[in-house]
Amino acid sequence: MATTETKISSEYSIPLFLALVTAGLAGNYFKYPIFLNIDFLFGSIFAMLALQFFRLGRGIIAAAVIAGYTYILWNHPYAIIILTAEVAFVGLLMNRRKMGMVLADALYWLVIGMPLVYLFYHICMNVPPSSTYITMTKQALNGIANALTARLVFTGIVLRSRSALISYREIIYNLLTAFVLFPALVVLAISSHGDFKETDRNIRLGLMQNSQRMNHYVVTWIKNRKLSVINLANIAVSKTPQQMQPYLELVRNSDANYPKMGLLDKTATITAYSPLVDELGKSTIGLSAADRPYLPILKKELKPMLSEVLIGRVGTPKPRVFMLAPVVIRGEFGGYIVGVLSLDQIREQLEKSLSYNAMFYTLLDRNGGVIMTNRTDQKVLSPFVRDKGEFKPVDTIISQWTPKLPNNIPMSERWKKSFYVAETAIGDLAEWKLILEQPVAPFQKALFDKYTARLLILFMILLGALIIAEMLSRRIIYSIETLSRITLDIPAKLAKADVPIIWPETAIDVLVKQFHNSNSRH
Repeated sequence: MATTETKISSEYSIPLFLALVTAGLAGNYFKYPIFLNIDFLFGSIFAMLALQFFRLGRGIIAAAVIAGYTYILWNHPYAIIILTAEVAFVGLLMNRRKMGMVLADALYWLVIGMPLVYLFYHICMNVPPSSTYITMTKQALNGIANALTARLVFTGIVLRSRSALISYREIIYNLLTAFVLFPALVVLAISSHGDFKETDRNIRLGLMQNSQRMNHYVVTWIKNRKLSVINLANIAVSKTPQQMQPYLELVRNSDANYPKMGLLDKTATITAYSPLVDELGKSTIGLSAADRPYLPILKKELKPMLSEVLIGRVGTPKPRVFMLAPVVIRGEFGGYIVGVLSLDQIREQLEKSLSYNAMFYTLLDRNGGVIMTNRTDQKVLSPFVRDKGEFKPVDTIISQWTPKLPNNIPMSERWKKSFYVAETAIGDLAEWKLILEQPVAPFQKALFDKYTARLLILFMILLGALIIAEMLSRRIIYSIETLSRITLDIPAKLAKADVPIIWPETAIDVLVKQFHNSNSRH
């Protein structure tokens, strides 16, 4: 398949080149996303057109400029190298080996392009194999499809303008390949969008259901704990601290979620406490909590409330949270009941309910301090801090958080590190917040594994189609070429009556019969 050359008037050369580059940049900008930043780009169509109109030098320049936009799309420069090398390799094979564009492009991706993707993505950028393989296969299919499109467009232009000749065999070859590739790509694109939407819906539905269920569990658990301190606060209105001691002991011993309970007077000094002696052997009576940050709110609201996470002062110093209920005497603050909460039941329920799909949970206090979490990058008592990123609302309940990645990290990894997030308030005064986060990573890996297999099958079908198209195009064109040789200078041959013309035998013999009948009449 010889390369086809067409002459462009110098008057239109520069405008056409700039138009192709601009169209190529637009082709990359208006990408077709499959899912999770795995995109089909169309820019190389116009780079390949530039190669055909302007030969190798300007074709490479156009490819480099057009591919430059991928740095913005994918956050790394390696695609620029891969896509520029594609045009250079194809141009060399077309010029020196007289090879067809589509076949040359397929050879590029098999020999150079796919290995380069593996080198840059997996070796240089440490992208996991699942992401590397789908990117490698997708880029190969994308490149071959764009090369085929560019060749078909160029063929249509030169046939219409009659500015150059293109072999009939190449036209057949390209059309046969197109009939296999393009319908398969359309089916793949439609199915991938459907699968992604289904996965997205399942993630949001699962997260919403878990959020509602766990919120209900935590709220019910807190409500049951709150009833105990409210009852004690009501009793404390008419009882002395000494009379309250048995009540504190009774509640603590009957509820394992309250390892410690106490009564404090209006100066926030402990007057009754269970146990009377802490684990360090020190008396718990007489300790002051006057500087606790929840105290002003409790005095103002005069309602039961949950505290922020604080370092406990009774016994071993460690992070604690408290259930508080004010003792209201004739409408005035007269002290309060404090119950030190053990959150083991909540933690156990969260772990049991959320571990199967690798979901994260975090319970925050009113100040954003971490009460408990299964995230390894967060610490109890410290503020909950995310890496740099952005939130995007998905619906009224769920948002998606995506991180900001450093340079030379592909954008598909940004989605891999993203989370679907659901937040719900806990407590009558919204003192706490329960955050559930569903990482995209396990779902992305499942999708990538699924579509890597599909893309690989499609790629193998394409390679088979290229081979079959080559064989069929040769077969179809054989009779026409043979007939062309036989009919060369046919008047002279017909003049020699004693020299018979041997007509080729073929299944497609309409033209042969026409010539044979014509010869018989003569």
